[in-house]
Amino acid sequence: MKSVVRVPKQERSIEKKKKIIKAAYELFNSKGYYETNTAEIAKQAGVATGSVYSYFEDKNDIFYYVIDLYMDNIINRVEELSHEIPHKNLNEIVEFYIYSFIEIHSMSKKFHNELSAQCLINSNINNYYNEKKNLILEKILKILKDNNISLNSIHKKEQLFIISEIVNSVCHQFIYNNATIDKKLMITESIKDIIKIIK
Repeated sequence: MKSVVRVPKQERSIEKKKKIIKAAYELFNSKGYYETNTAEIAKQAGVATGSVYSYFEDKNDIFYYVIDLYMDNIINRVEELSHEIPHKNLNEIVEFYIYSFIEIHSMSKKFHNELSAQCLINSNINNYYNEKKNLILEKILKILKDNNISLNSIHKKEQLFIISEIVNSVCHQFIYNNATIDKKLMITESIKDIIKIIK
């Protein structure tokens, strides 16, 4: 759970806190969590190191806010998906979903690795990340329902979780695996599997 050091109320303070979070995200994504310190975050954000400690307890505290920023990027893509659905068939919707998540993983390649590592060693971060993932799954379920796309089971959340795991696996293979695998074919087959689950 995130600790609260100081809740900014003025626009300038809110913007300063956002700059610190964005700077931390950029550094975690380029250098990694352990290779980054708060002084570097402050420098990247263009603020004094003391300012960082006005808003956050420590680097670990900042990490939770960076998770929020990372997940917000995913939510924005989910929102885009909601606008695309009325103009696409089911095959195109699933394809759009997969390629959107490949793009998100590509933009945050290093941070995604850092997040996965932190989830393995820090149960609080793991729980926090899973809460955020569940919120996204609920949002996707609502978007599907609003567009008359209903999963064919009473276990919709579990089905959607399986779909998200397929998409995650595809993303990881697409971005991190240099093996000689036909990536286009992998996506085509994954789309077929996801559609089977939906129907």
